[in-house]
Amino acid sequence: MKKSIIFILLIVFAFSCKREPISWDVDSLIPILRTKMTVQQAIPDSMISVGSNNELNLIYKGTLIDFKLDSVLSMPDTTTTDIFSWPIGSITLLPGQVFLSDTNFTRFDMGGANLTHLFIQSGSINLTLTSSLQGPSVMEYSLPTATKNGVPFFVKESIPAGSASNPALINKTYDLSGYDISLTGINNDNYNVLANAHRAYIDFSSAPVIISAGDRFVASNTFSGVTPSYARGSFGSEFIQESAIGETLDAFENIAGGTINLEEVSMVFEIKNEVGIDATIKVNDLTGNNTYNNSAITLQSPLSNGEINLNRATEINGIKSGINPSVYTQNIDNSNSNIAAFVGNLPNQLSYDFDIQLNPVGNVSNSNDFIYNNTGISIDLDTEIPLNFNAHDLILIDTSDFEMEGTSQDDLSKIISGYINLHADNWYPFALDAQFYLLDSNNVIIDSVFSMPQSIQGGIPVFGVVDTPVYSFLQAPVNRAKIDHLYQTKSIITLIKINSSTTGTAQIFDNYFIDLSIVGDFKYLISIE
Repeated sequence: MKKSIIFILLIVFAFSCKREPISWDVDSLIPILRTKMTVQQAIPDSMISVGSNNELNLIYKGTLIDFKLDSVLSMPDTTTTDIFSWPIGSITLLPGQVFLSDTNFTRFDMGGANLTHLFIQSGSINLTLTSSLQGPSVMEYSLPTATKNGVPFFVKESIPAGSASNPALINKTYDLSGYDISLTGINNDNYNVLANAHRAYIDFSSAPVIISAGDRFVASNTFSGVTPSYARGSFGSEFIQESAIGETLDAFENIAGGTINLEEVSMVFEIKNEVGIDATIKVNDLTGNNTYNNSAITLQSPLSNGEINLNRATEINGIKSGINPSVYTQNIDNSNSNIAAFVGNLPNQLSYDFDIQLNPVGNVSNSNDFIYNNTGISIDLDTEIPLNFNAHDLILIDTSDFEMEGTSQDDLSKIISGYINLHADNWYPFALDAQFYLLDSNNVIIDSVFSMPQSIQGGIPVFGVVDTPVYSFLQAPVNRAKIDHLYQTKSIITLIKINSSTTGTAQIFDNYFIDLSIVGDFKYLISIE
């Protein structure tokens, strides 16, 4: 009996006790960012070369400024009209009888240019014929000085009978692409003139046609959209001013600010004349603008202010055989310019002002100036600059995708504390300031990894070369808001600022980089009910 009572009491005691949840803390490391940044990332691959000793050089070979002078090839749309009209009484026209015949000359307004020759790249002629004649007729239209493959332009159109109340209408458009046009007229004694010949007659298959007072036949032709691929003649002594403010330069597109002091800069400027016209060019202004720093440097060099004489281009082997451009070359370096400061300003925009005088001494070519479509005067740059510099507030940027796993409120509530750890291996011979910005799905900055930029130690060069990177470890505590923002983050911007600690310059080598790793060291609360 006693044993039964004791057993019952034990059961009652066991079921009357309240069970408490079991919980414990768990540390977890979550990778947030791993990136490797180099100076090369800030400069297009085409602008970087590696020397024999693994040193980096900045190169640029290409066109800096290009002035197109082919505006003279822009031809206005031009229309000419011929009318046959019978004034009084009536007359009978027999089959084949001509009632309208003429040779006209269309003179194109080419500004100050007197052109003798054109090759047409594109364009058309529209022929509109209106007839109230009470019988069929034929119109023949030709451009005797416009040929394609040696054949002059010629069209022939039949016009049906019409009436005063319901005139017949023919509207046709013909392609002029590929035509070679002489603009000197029938007798080769003119300029800017295109001859056209036309005649209209009663259709040979028609019965005699009675023409009454008021009957009309109107022939209209319109040249439209004519774009020459080549022009020849005298282009006159034209003055042209070319200027621009804030033209984009993309050479340093991933550099978001700062300047560098370069030890040595040498450049070759080539001014290339692709047109068969003598010219002078005056460089009034050439300024590089860094809009991040709000700084501008105007280039002072042998190119500045004085007039530069440019010889005309020549053709390889006669008319429209290709161009041999003339080239004016000027070497610019530290000894004759401020080119180091100009380039070191890291301009992302260019402003310039040039005066160009065509044919400064008149028509010395005897009307044999020439120009091809899409040609003009260009300034080309050829340079190779050793990346041996020190930097002031030089900012490099990089963007990486990121998405943290686990987005529920339950996941967030489990994180009770933690740190964000930065691990950095720096090969560069200067200290860096690093900051990381968190961007949401709309690319809006919602937070930063650290409350302020973190300093990363620089590598130590031995005989001018860093052989071993310097490791830095930095840590920042996280709060609930920071964790919440990490879960909203879709990408991270890495921003590195470089400030050289010495006044001397340091050579940058191809194997230099900074390796950055950000890891979340979070403490989770795990519990079992």
